[in-house]
Amino acid sequence: MAEEKVQSLEKELADLKLKLAHVMARDAAEPKVVFTPRERKINNFSGKRDSDITVDEFIEDIELALKTRPTSDIEKVNFIISHLEGPAREEVRYRSTAEKKKPKDILDILREVFGDRGTISELLSDFYQCKQEDETLQEYCHKLMCKLDRVCKRDQKVITDRDTTLRNQLAENVKEVWLRRELKKRIRSTPSITFSDIREEATLLVEDSKDTAVATTNDYEYEVPVLATQSVPKTTESTDLSKLLLDVKSEMKNMRE
Repeated sequence: MAEEKVQSLEKELADLKLKLAHVMARDAAEPKVVFTPRERKINNFSGKRDSDITVDEFIEDIELALKTRPTSDIEKVNFIISHLEGPAREEVRYRSTAEKKKPKDILDILREVFGDRGTISELLSDFYQCKQEDETLQEYCHKLMCKLDRVCKRDQKVITDRDTTLRNQLAENVKEVWLRRELKKRIRSTPSITFSDIREEATLLVEDSKDTAVATTNDYEYEVPVLATQSVPKTTESTDLSKLLLDVKSEMKNMRE
């Protein structure tokens, strides 16, 4: 009896080994697909005043890229340098080897040389004096966010509530007087409204004002032709002249006959 059980177990074991071999062979035959994250394109940084990218934007892009590159410090340093050109590349090239051993060293050099050199007071003044001019509402909002970002990067403690600061600055300095009035009224009625919400409301108000202006213009243009095409009553003089003209034409016709 015991011998039969042993034989049965041995048979089951042999069957399992056979199935396992089939599975392993099948897995080995199937191609394995490995997905790798697509590397983000980084614009080169030159350090020139007319550069399309600021040093802070460049550093932010580089730091994000380095997080996805599990490589050595030397390779990371070379990666950063490969995205430098012009004055920025020259600045790093002429630094001593000891000053540029790690990625942080390179970024610190760039921040020191090409970063904002204004004092925190100057940066704050630049932000608070920023008013909307000829740019669109969206462009003005982006300008405000950029200027406040420069302030916060210099000193994170100087602005205690970034969102409220942006919201109030937007409401106080949009170009149109009527829009400033509407946004301030909205903030007074809802003190907890965020910058994102007030920006969206401002955008809707501007769009509504454009639609109203177009409708008003269309109404005006519709009335003008109506007035312009109204018939003018004929005077007695014009009637007499018409009759005289007909008589002359009739006389000329008789003469030809």
